[in-house]
Amino acid sequence: MNSTDDLTDNEVAFAAINLFANAPIGIEPGWQDIHDWHIGALEAVRADQVLSHVANNPECFQMWRDICEAAELLEQNPLEEESVSATASKLATETKPAAWDLVGWLRKSIKAIFGQPLPAIGGAAAATLFAIMVVPKLMTSASVNPGDLVINSLAQYSALGAPLPQTALTATKTRSMASILGNMSETDVEKHQFNYGLKEAFDSVQNKAEAELVNWLPWRQSLPELAIDCTLAIGQSHCNEVSTDMSTLGQWALVNHLACANEASLPADFQKSQTDIISALKKLNSMTNSVFLAPALAESSDNVCALADRLITMAAQ
Repeated sequence: MNSTDDLTDNEVAFAAINLFANAPIGIEPGWQDIHDWHIGALEAVRADQVLSHVANNPECFQMWRDICEAAELLEQNPLEEESVSATASKLATETKPAAWDLVGWLRKSIKAIFGQPLPAIGGAAAATLFAIMVVPKLMTSASVNPGDLVINSLAQYSALGAPLPQTALTATKTRSMASILGNMSETDVEKHQFNYGLKEAFDSVQNKAEAELVNWLPWRQSLPELAIDCTLAIGQSHCNEVSTDMSTLGQWALVNHLACANEASLPADFQKSQTDIISALKKLNSMTNSVFLAPALAESSDNVCALADRLITMAAQ
């Protein structure tokens, strides 16, 4: 069965009765696999495997029902490409919900795109709709700047529920006294803001079980709690010019570090979108003129995993 669009509730119940208690076959599917099966985008062998999991695994079955609910909402309020393009910049300039507030982001997106509030739907369906239906359209809009694309990536990663890697990042070294004495160099400023971006990104995706977070706490506690105070920098104009972009780069680096450890749980085009984002970031003056980042960003390699980890290692020194 390559598509579930035409199944009635009775047919779903009948299939479940006949298939439950049978052992599922193949690798357990994630959100993207189930979504692709639902729309008929999988080959016959993989489609049969996904069906066996949906019919025998209550969590997979609920994921499929959430996707059906989300798809029904989109069918009632179709996302036109022109609407997304025209409103993406509006979404970027208005006050943003927290990156982890998926329903808040979804309500904001739907309201901006459709001009009406989001109907009352479940949180899981809202997260699904945002992660695999709305975000990809926003990610491909030319009018969205790199910073907003990184925020969308964080929201998508969080919605898909990928776990934190078991091996946490190493805590950064003791912070420079320059931040206290008021003579922060350009490198100090850039490192501070990059690490602050790591903190922002981690806080936005840490809707995880406490057991997952324990190993990450020493690293998280070593990061700056506040953005840079540019009055403490030797070059205040440089600080003002680069602070936001360096934080964005830190956010990008963390979401890619996490995504590379959970590639199987993410959509196939997720990494491609990250390559596009870093290409756009590299073109910013704050990046091209950075002494601290220049060696890493000058590399021609398209390996976002290696680049993200190198940037994180450099900033930890």
